[in-house]
Amino acid sequence: MRRASENVPFEPVAAGEGTKRQVLVGPGEGATHCALRRFVMEPGGGMPLHTNTVEHLQYVLAGEAE
Repeated sequence: MRRASENVPFEPVAAGEGTKRQVLVGPGEGATHCALRRFVMEPGGGMPLHTNTVEHLQYVLAGEAE
């Protein structure tokens, strides 16, 4: 299945501040072992310190992140 990211709805991230996400690839697209998500953070926004139960990566396309 191929689709453009501009056609994927954003959802707010409840734990984040000024942060929203798109699930570009996930269970709805038939992916059972991985997901591709896009996060957009407004200036000054972000996520609180936390841990995850799965390994994952972040790739910053624009701006800076700590």
